[in-house]
Amino acid sequence: HLKRLCLCLRFGEVPLEMFESLSHAIQLQELDLQMHRLGLIPPRERAQILSRLVVGDGGHGVVARLLQNPQSQLQHLILRNVGLHDRHFIAFAQLLPKSKLKSLDVSCNNIQHGGILALARQLPKIQSLQRIILVPNPWSTLINNNVYSARAEKCLEALAQGMMQNYSVEELQIYFLGSLQRRPVLKFHPQIMLLVDCMNMNKAGRRIVAPDTMVPLGLWPF
Repeated sequence: HLKRLCLCLRFGEVPLEMFESLSHAIQLQELDLQMHRLGLIPPRERAQILSRLVVGDGGHGVVARLLQNPQSQLQHLILRNVGLHDRHFIAFAQLLPKSKLKSLDVSCNNIQHGGILALARQLPKIQSLQRIILVPNPWSTLINNNVYSARAEKCLEALAQGMMQNYSVEELQIYFLGSLQRRPVLKFHPQIMLLVDCMNMNKAGRRIVAPDTMVPLGLWPF
């Protein structure tokens, strides 16, 4: 059975009929979909491709059906440069809590702050995802050289709040996060620092509890 499938499509080579069979490929463990010269596809045709390929109205896209199939073995999903924008990503994010995905790469798309906020709302319900790659995407341009726009502040706060209630994500790639972990002396936004703390806690198998939560004496750190 096919375990890994990588499709790098070019303009004019989008076999949508073939994609329909993917929704039944429950043995797939890794699916890598990328598109080249995406900008040459007319906007209306691009939207139709995304609806049929990823997630359409009612969650009937090929990838959406695969994620919702309880028999699916899909653990690693790459949707790089497929033209994802907020409308599709918001609908897609709602499927993540029920999926078995361990890694998700949605880099090089058109995800704005609305999509990031939608993902943040799902983080407390996500139980299997360990790695999420969100950059580069337009939303990350809201953060530049430690200058944070109001929308960037809102995104970072929402992600941090979501991560405080998530116990699976060990790597959430946003702007400069990797650099921050390698060079902790850098001065960054406190919400980014909180994100790093949450990821480190998840890696160690620990959980952040509320200040008023009673912890057994045997679990106290010494």
